[in-house]
Parts: sequence; C-alpha cells; structure tokens
Amino acid sequence: MIENKTIAIINFKRIHLLTKILDRILFLNKNNNYKVILIHQDGSARTKIKLKKKYQSKIKIFYTYYPKNWSPFKKIALNYIKASRYCFETLKSELCHFIEDDIFLADDYFNFSEFILKKFKNDNSFFGCNAFSKEPYNEKKTHLYSKFFYGIGKGWSINKNRYFTIKKLWNNKFINSSDNAIDGPIETFIKQNGCFVVMPICSRCIELPTNGLNTSILSHKKYFSDMKKSFVKKNITIDDYKYTFFSQYKWRKDCIKYKGKYFHLFCNFIKKIYRLFKF
Repeated sequence: MIENKTIAIINFKRIHLLTKILDRILFLNKNNNYKVILIHQDGSARTKIKLKKKYQSKIKIFYTYYPKNWSPFKKIALNYIKASRYCFETLKSELCHFIEDDIFLADDYFNFSEFILKKFKNDNSFFGCNAFSKEPYNEKKTHLYSKFFYGIGKGWSINKNRYFTIKKLWNNKFINSSDNAIDGPIETFIKQNGCFVVMPICSRCIELPTNGLNTSILSHKKYFSDMKKSFVKKNITIDDYKYTFFSQYKWRKDCIKYKGKYFHLFCNFIKKIYRLFKF
C-alpha cells in the first residue's frame, strides 16, 4: 500500500460546485489515506469563512489571487504549479490526483487510478491515468481499460517521477506564453516521446454542466450527456480490472489506441517527412 499520496483540487470561485465535489472526495477518502489540498482562487471573504468553518480541519487550503489582466489559463497554470509543488516537494507524495471543481468522481475512482499508477509505475512510456470516457455504459465493460496516445485532463493522476517531467514543461517560458493551457505541453511531450496514458472504457468521472473556459451548458449538452451515460455507478474490485485493446473508444479523433512507443515514433517521423516534401 502506498502511504504518502495526495488529492489536489483546483477551484475558481464556484463555491456551489466546490462543496459538492469536496464532500464527494472526502466521502470517498474515508477508507483511504490521502492528504487533500485545495487551491481556491479569487474567493470572497464570505467564501473563505465557509470553507474554513467546514473543511479547515480536514484539508489544507491555499488561497490565490492574480492580476485581473492575466490570462485565465495563466492563472490556472499557476494554481497547478502551486498544487503540484506542494504535493510532491513539500509533502513528498508518491502520487497525486488532480481534480478540478466540476469533476464528480465514481465510487472506485481512487482504486482504479491507484491500480493503474502502481501497475505501470516502472514503464518508462507510461505518463499518467485519466478518468474520463463517453463510451455508453456497459456492465460487461466496467472493469476494462486501455492505453491511449493522448494527453491528460478531467480527473488525472501521476506518479512522482512524472512530476519532474511536468515541472520542466511548466517553466517560466510556458507560463508567460500566449498559449499556457496546462495540458498543452504535456500532450506534446507524450506524443513526441511515444508515451501513453490509461483511460477506463466506462467513465470514472462526470464533468458537471457549467459555463467554463472550454465548455458551456447550452452548446455542450451532448458532451455532458455522453459522459453521464458512461459513468460507472458501482464499486469495482481491483482484482477485476483488465486491459483491453479492442474495445471501442471514441473520445476525439486525435485520441487513438496506443500501439507501442516505436510505432508512434515511426508515425511521427513519417508525418514530418510528408510535411517536408509537401511544400
């Protein structure tokens, strides 16, 4: 059993969602030994009092504020950097789960993620574990997972060794760039180095309908609905988790099944040659 492990929650103002997510995480953490931290950005005095009264004894809370003219992506990046540094450098965590304030978790989210992190810990091509899917729920597939040539997001987890990779990617140049979405350099690294992430065939999380940076309640109805229809509502035992290559998984066109490091590196090489001679 891994003793030193952390849950990092990233939040911007939305206290009505945050309390729901926090209560869910603390409920799931009853039988685990996770240290829970919260990065709460731009909260009001009233919000701070509410958080302190209800959660101060259960979690570590950091309050962040940034100049109004800064990009929201830059602010999020700084929140993630603060959270990851505290988890892996101050707390010396062996693993960390990163969860934003609109991600509702399945009963076995932590069991599943920790199983994957432990199983592939010594595989140099493994980057991390995601929780999402929009494949229709199928009880016969609730225990299945697969490897993907893709990035991270929506409830993701990493081992300590990958923190040091991310620390280099989230450098000052990245923070001050025009495109500083936290997942961008990570996905680029994964695809340039032939790495993979693991995702379940049926989703271990739901993104709650909100108007955020990348989604809106009105224009993303199907997206929210598909995740909800995929969600696993029962607890799966660790002994039942099983790898599959052949199960269907349609997230986005650029999310493809992992076929091995050298296969994807070769494909990258062919694409470079094609672009070179195309012009």
